[in-house]
Amino acid sequence: MKTAARWPFAIVAALGLLSGCSGGDAEGTGGAGAVGGTGGTRSPDAPVDRSDVSFVDNLLAKVEAGEWTLGEGLVATLEAMAGERDATSILLHPELLNYEGTGIVKMAYEYLVDLRSDLTGGIATPDVAVGQDGSAVAVWVQSDGALNNIWANRYVPGNDWGTAKLIETGDTGHANWPNVAVDADGDAVAVWHQSDGTRANIWANQYVAGQGWATAELIESEDLGDALRPKVAVDPDGNAIAVWYQDDGMRLNVWANRLE
Repeated sequence: MKTAARWPFAIVAALGLLSGCSGGDAEGTGGAGAVGGTGGTRSPDAPVDRSDVSFVDNLLAKVEAGEWTLGEGLVATLEAMAGERDATSILLHPELLNYEGTGIVKMAYEYLVDLRSDLTGGIATPDVAVGQDGSAVAVWVQSDGALNNIWANRYVPGNDWGTAKLIETGDTGHANWPNVAVDADGDAVAVWHQSDGTRANIWANQYVAGQGWATAELIESEDLGDALRPKVAVDPDGNAIAVWYQDDGMRLNVWANRLE
């Protein structure tokens, strides 16, 4: 009888993802707010007209004036940072792209976290995978009014969908961004990131046909910064690899763990 396999330990798969874009926040400090950074090459000593309006102040002023919603403003500003929009059309001081960019990235990140944390009983970010036998497993985020939790349901040809099941029971923080993969036998592996109250960690759970879901398991233990947005893939024999990106305080690195 097949039993749930084990995750040995996480390893770093790629160092310095976005290392060319790391930096401090809008006030020049380091930390998790540096994710995504500016990537600017201007010398800090170069003369720049910073006037009295910062990159963040400009966005908030336009939001207050009704020109943008916060979401629209963040998208427009990030597009300007990426060179996909003319900065002069939306910014009072486009030179601030070289200095204030990470403040916008931090604000965007916090905005998305708040958005995902305020489901008020709703459902978000579903994912589904189909096995060679025609069975399928769906996972999603669902709020209980206090926390976001990860739920799953399984489809079996001829039997329709089963009963939705909560596949994690952690109560220290929100669980978000689930991803699932299914092997040739219809067994599944689901991964997600979940806050412990201080930072986000990567968790996983396994479904074995005929047995059901196992117990959720922490599959990474690095505590330098948030581990986010995991993805998982399985081969026909049920061997799985999960990958995610993780902040080490200076840059994002890609980490991985293998289900054996």
